Amino acid sequence: MRKLALIVVLIIPLSFIAKAQQPCPDVPYLEYGGQIYNTVQIGAQCWMKENLNIGTFVQSTASSVAHSNVTNNGIIEKYGYGNDSNYCAIYGGLYDWNEAMGYSTSESAQGICPAGWHIPSAGEWDILVNSLGGENSAGCNMKEAGTVHWADPNFCADNSSGFTALPGAMRRFTGTFFDIDSSALFWTSTQSGSVNAKVRYLDYSVSFARNDSAKKVYGFSVRCIKDDSGTGSLKNENKSYIDIFPNPSNGIINIKYTLNKATNLLIQISTLNGEIIYSEQHNQYIGEFRKSIDLKGQPKACYLIKIITNEDIYTMQIILK
Repeated sequence: MRKLALIVVLIIPLSFIAKAQQPCPDVPYLEYGGQIYNTVQIGAQCWMKENLNIGTFVQSTASSVAHSNVTNNGIIEKYGYGNDSNYCAIYGGLYDWNEAMGYSTSESAQGICPAGWHIPSAGEWDILVNSLGGENSAGCNMKEAGTVHWADPNFCADNSSGFTALPGAMRRFTGTFFDIDSSALFWTSTQSGSVNAKVRYLDYSVSFARNDSAKKVYGFSVRCIKDDSGTGSLKNENKSYIDIFPNPSNGIINIKYTLNKATNLLIQISTLNGEIIYSEQHNQYIGEFRKSIDLKGQPKACYLIKIITNEDIYTMQIILK
């Protein structure tokens, strides 16, 4: 697997961090395909708390060549570890990329997720992982604690985020199975060439939540993310909304902020070393605030954007690519 370097970090205000392991406020759970899925709010993102388990079980056949045993036949099909469907009830199904995506190649496609949800992009996974400490340590906060499902020692796992990652393992591209109790691998909706797609990988023995790439005929787990929950949209207790997008960006950063009462507003963008590269202030602003900021003259790197009002401070890390 090929390690990827693209990183996006979302740093959430303390008021949001304190709500870790809380269900999504507008949809604490949902029923899909006869199964109940809990949700968890992590920063601005709403995730399913369990691996997806939807579709008709199919047998995987071993071969010396890369292949899939599922087809684009209008029926959702899944594998189970070791060709045992009982594993699906615990770890969810294993899906090759095309099946997970509903045979779409569009990033953030609904795929096999329920209506209003979609297969998360690599960028949305980056936002999650980096809001939990970054690629080298986020696995600690994402893995289910203990060794009921994970192999010993399940290094550093505390599940403080509530994500509750389980080691659903994989179906190899040759049709055999590998790594039950040792690895959690989740598809993204982001392609990495015509043959591969990007994957998020957690392991029992280390702390990382690594960004990788794998052949699309591998069978991995799927987590769904709620639509419109990964763009950098935040809401404070006074129901003022902030959208900062796109992230990653080619140089133009858009800010949309609804202020329900008059307040002073300060926007600052700085390097990770603290050097301020942009600052703008508005006094006693009320209503919808829109701003496009051109950062095309800045180096491709990560930056912090900070929005300060009389009552709140919002900080988000953005990437220029």
